[in-house]
Amino acid sequence: RVLFRSVSKAQCCWCRLTMQDSYGDGWNGGYLEIKINGSSIGTFAAIQYGSVDSFQVCQGDAITIYYTSGSYENENTYQLHDAAWNLIHQDGPTPATGLVFSSTGNCLSTPVLGSHPCVALPIDTGMCVVQNNSGFPGSGLVPNCASYQGSDIWFTMAVPPSGNIVLETDSGSLNDTGLAVWMDSVCTYPRLIACDDDAGNGYFSFLTLFDLPAGQNIYIQVWGYGGGTGSFRLCVNDLGTVALDSSELPIVVIHTQGQTIVPDTKITRSEEHTSELQSHSFISY
Repeated sequence: RVLFRSVSKAQCCWCRLTMQDSYGDGWNGGYLEIKINGSSIGTFAAIQYGSVDSFQVCQGDAITIYYTSGSYENENTYQLHDAAWNLIHQDGPTPATGLVFSSTGNCLSTPVLGSHPCVALPIDTGMCVVQNNSGFPGSGLVPNCASYQGSDIWFTMAVPPSGNIVLETDSGSLNDTGLAVWMDSVCTYPRLIACDDDAGNGYFSFLTLFDLPAGQNIYIQVWGYGGGTGSFRLCVNDLGTVALDSSELPIVVIHTQGQTIVPDTKITRSEEHTSELQSHSFISY
């Protein structure tokens, strides 16, 4: 949903509120209330794994945000970005309650390229790029490894036809990195699909991903362990197509039939794949 109000001021813009639930069942009674110049414009809460809402502000408007807790607060996170995708507030898991944010509307900010998936830097297979995350404000999108503390840089690319890629960081003054890959059809609300800390050389990061949807946009996040900053190199390569139709070791394939795997829940297996599980197949993500 998009909320708006009538205004007479000339300089107005849209802020974006991104909300996540790590378990995928929504905020269980928790919600945010946003007020502009003292008047409530509505309440907001994550739906399932999360959602994005936008609201209009004008230059100099007073913005206040209140949070009311529900159950399972350790699952709830959110970020508020201005019109240029600069992070202006974030909290969670277990967000603070009551009045959590008070500021004025700023419609004159400019984007910091690479600071968010929606302003990500382009990269492609066969490329290595050198970047420096010093001074980056942080996107507020928190991965689940490598002690993320902000100062992350984002890159974007389309998955090659093979669907198989390898990503790694190396060299530079930042020698301890975190590396994550997120996916979605739009940049506003990507979902985390992989995260690595030290699988590369030394304390560098390394990820190998198979069976990604060809042509799908992915968003690559790089940061320094514990908030570290400095230069680094990121390389992406296409692994091509690997066909594994036999092995001397057991090989298990899990077909989720498009369902999301949630911790502590069960996914129904289709009967048509029974024979595959009894013989051999390949691992599919």
